[in-house]
Amino acid sequence: MILVLLIGVDFANAQSPARNRPPMDPEALKQSFYERVSTVKDTDSLLLLYLDYGSTQARMAPQITLDLSEEVLQLEGIPELKRMAFSNALKGRYWFYSQPDSSNHHYIIAQRQFSELEDRDQELSTIIFQARLLSRMNDYLGSEDKYFEALEHIDEFGASADQEFALLSELSSLYIRVGAIDIALERYKNQLEIETGSISDQCRVHLNISNAYKRNQQLDLAYDELLNCAEAELNDPYLEVAIYKSLSDLEKLNGNTLERIKWAERAVEAQNALHRKDYSSYLFLAEAYFEHGDFDESESLFPVLDNFDPRLVQPPVKINYLLLKGKNSLRKNNPDQALSIADEGLAIVRRMPETPLLIDLQKLKAEALSEKGELSEANRILASLLETKDLIEKRGRIKEEELNKVRFQMRSKNREIAEIHSELGTVKVRNALLILFLILAGGYVFYRFRVSQLLREERTRNRIARDLHDDLSATLSSISFFTEAVKRQNEENAENEFLNRIEESAEEAKDKINDIIWAIDPENDDWVTFSTKCKRYAIEIFEGADIEYEMDIDTSLTIDLELETKQDLWLIFKEAISNLARHSKANKAHITLKNEGRVILLSVQDDGIGFKESELKRVNGIKNIKFRADRMGALIMLDSEPGKGCKWEIKVPT
Repeated sequence: MILVLLIGVDFANAQSPARNRPPMDPEALKQSFYERVSTVKDTDSLLLLYLDYGSTQARMAPQITLDLSEEVLQLEGIPELKRMAFSNALKGRYWFYSQPDSSNHHYIIAQRQFSELEDRDQELSTIIFQARLLSRMNDYLGSEDKYFEALEHIDEFGASADQEFALLSELSSLYIRVGAIDIALERYKNQLEIETGSISDQCRVHLNISNAYKRNQQLDLAYDELLNCAEAELNDPYLEVAIYKSLSDLEKLNGNTLERIKWAERAVEAQNALHRKDYSSYLFLAEAYFEHGDFDESESLFPVLDNFDPRLVQPPVKINYLLLKGKNSLRKNNPDQALSIADEGLAIVRRMPETPLLIDLQKLKAEALSEKGELSEANRILASLLETKDLIEKRGRIKEEELNKVRFQMRSKNREIAEIHSELGTVKVRNALLILFLILAGGYVFYRFRVSQLLREERTRNRIARDLHDDLSATLSSISFFTEAVKRQNEENAENEFLNRIEESAEEAKDKINDIIWAIDPENDDWVTFSTKCKRYAIEIFEGADIEYEMDIDTSLTIDLELETKQDLWLIFKEAISNLARHSKANKAHITLKNEGRVILLSVQDDGIGFKESELKRVNGIKNIKFRADRMGALIMLDSEPGKGCKWEIKVPT
């Protein structure tokens, strides 16, 4: 099965070894996709293939994703609801980066549709994407609610350990983003309790824990968290690079320049194994060299950084590189170049949310202007720095106050959840004792019920034995009578007549024995066996009597007939079919045997000579049918008039 979530395409792409493959040409990737489409026969796999490919194109070629969402709606042989669900999921991916509100709207619809389809994997995926979108929209509490909904979904419907592991990682990252470090650390520790069987997964959690400690200014704890992983065989160069960069940054904060360079060099060495080079690894090393005074070593990395695709470089990282280049230009007494670099950085930072990087760029520009002798302009910029700094700090305080409220609500919610779990632990003990009692009580009730059923079955089998005795006694007595009559007769014709009657009686006795043996055999208790026997019997009788027939006998029902009901219904069916063939002089017959609501409907209809029921009240066949119907608690209707055929309709409650 093509799994679009692990959990979600973004996380799967971020963690999967597939990242080690070189990126394919877009046209080649598109051609490969449609080649795979042409070979897929299973509709579920086809839809997942569309969703997987559309998700991979959502950032770099979003129009392809939108086109695929429309193409899915035109696929044939797939229920409309399923096509609409996958189309909405693709539209959610299309709008994910540009219009989060629109994306969330489509994911809400897709979640409801996948829920109706009972597609639990895709339902979970849409919940997680909604959580990510709400986080991007700064609705942190709404995002947390969605992550909790996803965890509840996993508890209810199950998921792999990797999926739960990834989900907890995303939830922890949300807590880090709002500064709820204590809750994040708890969640990360929850992750470590999940058995994934992967050292890389465990070290990825240790890296996150280290970053959380770093945010809390607990640098020693942050450093210790990573040391074991730094020397482990991870077989994941992306993770190795991240760990080495984090250690280098910690050494920077601790003021250990040489150690900082050592870890930055290891990060660059590790990223050489990657098909997509890591920009920030080179930047970390260039900054470390510069601060240590190894200016030539630092400058030697500039061409590498300049050759990176700018679309793959995050704006804050790019600005840090420009600041480094600007400082290097000033060191080389080239203020014009430093000024140009500062202006380039300011053009980028104006498109970003307010950041302290703006102050660093203004300082660089002021210093460059000062070096050029433009002191008045430099002083003007320096004077504006205080205003800019105050504004950024003021807005930072406002944001921090808002985040404090969010953190307070998050902590309250997590405490409530912890208390619920604690109460559940107490309740579980009581419930265990209650369940044990219910099991014992249920076992006793089942035992009594089983004994009752066995006694009932025994009574039924005894009644069948009495029927066998009564029916066969009469038949065997007639055989005995006809045998004695043959002995007393001398005429050949009379002898043949009695012999024919003996043969008929013997055949009748054999049929009755077979019917009773079939009725009491447990292997014949299911509906399929019963209805098939009825169908076969009717066909043999009608074809032997040269009567055209139509049958509506449902052999696919899952009904277990009780022994007594099975025998009575069979004998009624047999009697009705036999009477139709012998006495109706019909040309056509219509038989119905199926389930309607809470009853089994048996209908036997013919276009024969019919009769008046009042004239045949004493006929044994009719009496037997009514007697057995009454015994089953069935509703019975007989509709017949001379010259207008006959119709039996019997409804047996199930």
